[in-house]
Amino acid sequence: MLPGRAIRAQPPAGAAGGFRAGTVAATEPADLAYLRDVNEATALWSCRAAARRMTGGAIVNVASVAGMMAAPFQGVYGMSKAAVISMTQTLAYEVGGRGI
Repeated sequence: MLPGRAIRAQPPAGAAGGFRAGTVAATEPADLAYLRDVNEATALWSCRAAARRMTGGAIVNVASVAGMMAAPFQGVYGMSKAAVISMTQTLAYEVGGRGI
């Protein structure tokens, strides 16, 4: 940084994700809890923190095509990524008026 010059702080960026393959019928509660914690909750809490502090810029979440279309043995994984996509789209409506 040059003396006397301010730097605009940028929000952190990250992509967290977990994957467990298997049939929907064979999914155990622990599998669902893991995927929800790693995929959904991580995105939610990161976006919440960023949205509370940002006055402009962009929030970027990384999901998967599995969240938009069915794939064998990826039902619960796809469900968790669909939640990230939906939450991201909802957040865009909520904070878009602030230039985010």
